[in-house]
Amino acid sequence: MQLGPVIHSKDAESCGLGKSYLERLFECVYYESGDENYATKLLRNYRCHAAILKLPSRLFYKNELIACKEEKASTIYDSVGLPNKAFPVLFIGIQGYDEREGSNPSWFNRIEASKVIEIAKKLMRNTDIDETAIGIITPYRRQVLKLRKAFELLEMPDLKVGSVEQFQGQEKQIIIISTIRSTVKHNEFDRMHSLGFLSNPRRFNVAITRARSLVIVVGNLHIIAKVLLILLTTIV
Repeated sequence: MQLGPVIHSKDAESCGLGKSYLERLFECVYYESGDENYATKLLRNYRCHAAILKLPSRLFYKNELIACKEEKASTIYDSVGLPNKAFPVLFIGIQGYDEREGSNPSWFNRIEASKVIEIAKKLMRNTDIDETAIGIITPYRRQVLKLRKAFELLEMPDLKVGSVEQFQGQEKQIIIISTIRSTVKHNEFDRMHSLGFLSNPRRFNVAITRARSLVIVVGNLHIIAKVLLILLTTIV
């Protein structure tokens, strides 16, 4: 239920190679039914805080995942003003602007980027973590490049910034998600072309499960609420 292989050949994709071998296997009746003679499920999750794991477990894994991560006292929750320390998911609303440079098809949001940088600096100033503990996920390459350049100028080159695909199989203590979109007019375009982490259930699953201790989502509340409602409807 996470991202599959990246396919560049249309012929290969039409022959079914856009799906992983494991996914194709689970379309067979004995594997699909969960027959214990054919499939063993790895249900214990040692990465995520239990509250972070709860939503993906319900949406994608039939509520079967078991959170086994040991929680330790941390100062990171105080540094960002987390309202409920038992629920380490924080949304920071901001009204930015969708921008592009010339004919470049990739989008960025400089106001949102500034907020992401502010959060990262605050986390490192007020806690005992360093830049390697923070990962920033953003769906558009132009925003990735803008943020990378900014952190290099701030002499923070070890803070990883990348797309959802670049974070699959990885984890960080803290994940900051920059959603970019600030207007509804591009939502249909994103959905048709499977852009952004809210337009694709698998990309959404990967994005929200990379953090061990804290997820911070930065974006426009009204836009995200509309897109997320459509996404969740397609899943459930």
